[in-house]
Formats: sequence, structure tokens, C-alpha cells
Amino acid sequence: MTLKTRNRINILLFILTLVLLLIFLTMIFYSIINKNYFPPAFIEHKGRSFFLFRYSPHCVLAALLFELIYILASTLIIHRSFQKTQASEVIYLTLFLFAMLFDTSRIIIILFNITKTYSSLLIACGNFTLFSRVLYPIALLFTVILSNPEQRPNIERNIFLTLLGAVFLTQFIPLNSAIMNDNFTVNFAYRRILIFVGIFSILIALIALFAKNRQHFTNQITTLGFAMIGGGTAVLFVASSVFFLMISIFLLCMGTFLFLHELHKQYLLF
Repeated sequence: MTLKTRNRINILLFILTLVLLLIFLTMIFYSIINKNYFPPAFIEHKGRSFFLFRYSPHCVLAALLFELIYILASTLIIHRSFQKTQASEVIYLTLFLFAMLFDTSRIIIILFNITKTYSSLLIACGNFTLFSRVLYPIALLFTVILSNPEQRPNIERNIFLTLLGAVFLTQFIPLNSAIMNDNFTVNFAYRRILIFVGIFSILIALIALFAKNRQHFTNQITTLGFAMIGGGTAVLFVASSVFFLMISIFLLCMGTFLFLHELHKQYLLF
């Protein structure tokens, strides 16, 4: 993949995310104006625990809006910092951001109040979310293990096979639209297996990144940042309270800064 193609994909992702963010914000504003901000199913609160840990659908919506803002900021940073750098890592990070973009389809479930329906739109949103859950740990894993210069000629093939495999698994795993989770995801089968595979993939990536940095006698700041990105993403995807929303935002922002800043310094040195 040439630098020109990679930069164009990055710009297209930025534009698409910006358009979606503006559309969703317009829809929310329109709902507020018409005094129909959230449907009854959306304002149901669960439990009476301390407010930081109390379930709040508003936090779910805030997490989804933050995902869009995070994608915008990350694509902008990647474009400005690595525009002229042959960094394979940022290509797979863009794939990770692409996976995160699909997760924001949950906003549609909230705004159109289709939590208790069996519609094609609900099934589509469920498949989009499932696709995101399958793709994001693979993209993070490939950011580390396929970032070597020897793998650069195979980037297009690797991305194509990754997307094809994620689509196949998404179609293979059945959805249960009768069950809606607290974070407005349609329930799907093999949830625990997917969680285990996701955690395992990120752990393998961390071990490989730690070994790679040690081999090149570089510090472990990228390892720390990468761990915070993986952990922050996992928390953000399930965040439904103020506490977990704040934790996920901190981990993602700090982790992305540490990882990209140190990665940029490494490419300047080598």
C-alpha cells in the first residue's frame, strides 16, 4: 500500500466519521427541541447504587459519541504525524478505528427506539456491532505482529483476509434480537468465547511488543500505551456508568498519546 493510498483512506475515514457525528448530533438536537429526547426504553435506570457506578443510558450514548470524536482525533493525529512515514502500524490502527466506527451503529438503536422490535434495522445494527467486536482485537494484534518491514508488501492481502474473516464470523454467529443488553448491543452467541479471544489477542500483542522493544533496546512506552488502548477500548464498548466512561476515556486518550508519540519518535530515530 502506497503512502498516497493510505493517506486517502485516512482522510475518507475522517470525513465519514465527521458526517456521522454531525448527523447524530442533529438528530439528538431535533429530539430535544421536540421534547422527545429519549424514548421510555432509554430512560429506564437500574439499581440505586452510588451515582458513579449507577447504570445510566446517557453514559452509553456519551460513550458512543466519544468513539466518534476519538476516531476523528486519531485519524487527524495519524495523518499529521505519519503522512510521510512508511509506518505499517498506523495502517492496522486505521483498521482498528474502522472497527470502532461500526460499533457506533448502536446510536441508531437508541435514537430510533428499536430496542423492543424485530426489524431489519435492528438486525443490521447487531451485525455491525458484532463485526466490530470481532475485528478490533485482530486489528490491534496485527498492529504489532505484522508491522515488520518484511510484511509491507502483504498489507493489502492481510487486510482483505482480515475483513473477509470478520464478515464470515459475523454471519456465522447467530444474534438474539429478543435480548437487548444494557449497552444497547443485540445479544449474540459465543459471547464469552469472543471476550476470551479478544483478551488473548491483546495479551499476545503486548508480549510481542514488549519483546520487540527489548530486542531493539527501546523503552516500553509503546507497550504501556498499547495496553491502555486495548483496555480502554474494551471498557468503552461496555461502559454504561459514569465511572467506567471516565476510565475508558482516560485510558484511550492517554494510551493513544503515548503510543503514537513514542512510535513517531522511533521512526524518526530509525
